[in-house]
Amino acid sequence: AVVNVRDPRHNAEAERHARAAVAKDPTLAQPVYVMGIALRYQRNFLEARPYLDRAVQMAPRDASAHMYLGQWLLVAGYTKQGIEEMDRAIAIDPMLPNAVNWRAYQYMYAGDIESAEALFRRTEALGLTLAKAGLGEIALLRGNAQEARTLMAMQPQVTQVVCGNPDPKKFDTLFAGTLGGDAAAQAKAVAIIDDCVNTKPAELPSWTVISLMRLQQYDRALDLLANRTSDDAGVGFRMWAPQSAAMRQRPAFAGVTDRFGWIDAWEKYGPPDLCTRVAPRQYRCR
Repeated sequence: AVVNVRDPRHNAEAERHARAAVAKDPTLAQPVYVMGIALRYQRNFLEARPYLDRAVQMAPRDASAHMYLGQWLLVAGYTKQGIEEMDRAIAIDPMLPNAVNWRAYQYMYAGDIESAEALFRRTEALGLTLAKAGLGEIALLRGNAQEARTLMAMQPQVTQVVCGNPDPKKFDTLFAGTLGGDAAAQAKAVAIIDDCVNTKPAELPSWTVISLMRLQQYDRALDLLANRTSDDAGVGFRMWAPQSAAMRQRPAFAGVTDRFGWIDAWEKYGPPDLCTRVAPRQYRCR
């Protein structure tokens, strides 16, 4: 059985099941990439990569194997290679929702809004609720903040991981501040983030960090990333978006790349697309 590796209670169980499956049938690619995903979740990018590479080699026609390798690449900053893997996944299975959704974001970051929207619409039709967030991003780019807020409020991270009081009205307030809000609305949004952080959850909801990024409070967002989030991958790929350039140039960014385990991977596989290696374990990113 494959279990949810993003649930910290299930991560060790996922590895155990995967190793047992490999021992029983070494030809299966799925448990191999599950081990890679579990290691990525633990911020061990260096040890995760060989499992993901091996899964693709074992099952070159497995769309999911390409997708998970593509996710590793996109989160670690290897954007061009990550897009190539996502394209391979989609060529094999055009209806693989997560692959289509991840590819849509890369179209959006490249400025191809029409292609991004088309892929978000496809994933929405396939029943992936995460597509709502992507469509919200498109609405925001087109200047429709109210539509963006409505769509963002439908994403599952909001309804499932809320820190304390699950009153949905507070997320209306959050998005009113983070998506085109004025100074007063932004202050109310920050108060909601503060309330969540102050509960000291074992795993920080990813929307707290993403919200601070939207508010351009980069130092605080980077500081919070000392904690594992509910979706490190969802935060991580956004750190390579064009609008995150100022974040990548903050002094604290280097510490985050180390804590995420990216530097270990960069030392082996070379610098990511937007960074230059200036000394051992030291990178300058733009």
